[in-house]
Amino acid sequence: MRAPLCQPFGRVTRQNLHMNGFTAYGYLLDTLPERPAIAVGVHAWGGPDLSDRIDAAIVELEPGAPGRSPTLALLLRSGAVRSILPTARERARGDLALYARRLAAPGHLKRVYLFARRLPDEATSRRLRRCGIELLAGPLGALGALTVVHGEPPGPSGRAQDAA
Repeated sequence: MRAPLCQPFGRVTRQNLHMNGFTAYGYLLDTLPERPAIAVGVHAWGGPDLSDRIDAAIVELEPGAPGRSPTLALLLRSGAVRSILPTARERARGDLALYARRLAAPGHLKRVYLFARRLPDEATSRRLRRCGIELLAGPLGALGALTVVHGEPPGPSGRAQDAA
């Protein structure tokens, strides 16, 4: 059975089409878990105004081939970005709930956003709810346009700046 497609968080209006955006830092996890994670910065703009609500996000950048996990970016808007890097063993599992728990832990966050082509399965959502984490899923289009920059994440005290 196929997972249902994600629904938008909100409506894109003429007023917020060009002004909204956010910047976050984290790691790009390749579809092949034996490849190392790559430090990235992601800037999204043009979607509905989510910038003040998103502190942690998982973004699906490429769909996975059959039997493989998709290419994901694990992102924090601020805080201890280096602490969210999953081990090679964790990446091999491709466990979405584990990734969300890693994102929530540094800032004691209760909410992690997922921008993906498909909704997570109910078991993943249930496991996160038991940990006190709400996974808010929405389509990739909710972010608008994305720019992914490879490089070093900011240090533990670094804060990404929201776009105006």
